[in-house]
Formats: sequence, structure tokens, C-alpha cells
Amino acid sequence: MRHHVAKRRVVASALARHPAAYDLANDREDRVELRPARGQQSSSMLLVYLPAQRLLYASDVVLPDTFEPVFAAGYWAELGRVVRREGLSVERVFPEHLPATAWGDRAR
Repeated sequence: MRHHVAKRRVVASALARHPAAYDLANDREDRVELRPARGQQSSSMLLVYLPAQRLLYASDVVLPDTFEPVFAAGYWAELGRVVRREGLSVERVFPEHLPATAWGDRAR
């Protein structure tokens, strides 16, 4: 019996080809940017940044202290490195499992 293996072609997305911000809207007021986190614990995560609102959706880059009390500070520090590296001007951040928080309360 012979098995045939289908040839597959993987095509990189625009974000994979150019891992900077990927703008989803041309309108400055409604601009939404996807930013790759590229951190130690967040290598495959995307952040969503709304520059006009100075709002950052942080996905699972950080978790509630009750989920990971030992590592929570490290997750927030990693998010701080991403924000600085990407040059984002953040006022509020909301991770997946936490309510929106003032960035100044958590910035490291």
C-alpha cells in the first residue's frame, strides 16, 4: 500500500513578514494596531493597541495574582518591556483575565 503525502505550502501573513505594528484601520481616530509580544512567556501572543485611546489589550501576557502568585510580577515586568520596546503610550491596560487597570498602577 502506498501513502501519498499532500504537499503543503505555508504562506506567512503580513504581520509575520513585518513583525512591527499591523494597522487594521487607516483612520487615525479608529486606528487599531496588532503588536507581537515576542516575550519569553509570550512569544506567540498578539497585543491590540488603540493609540488614540492609549488602551492596550494584553491578551494572556499577564495573569491574575491568584492564578500565578509566584510569577505574576514577572509577567507584568515582561509586559512593561514590550510596551517600552514598542514605544507605546499606554494609559490603561486590560489583560484577558483582569479588569482594565491604569497603566501607571502596573508599569514597571
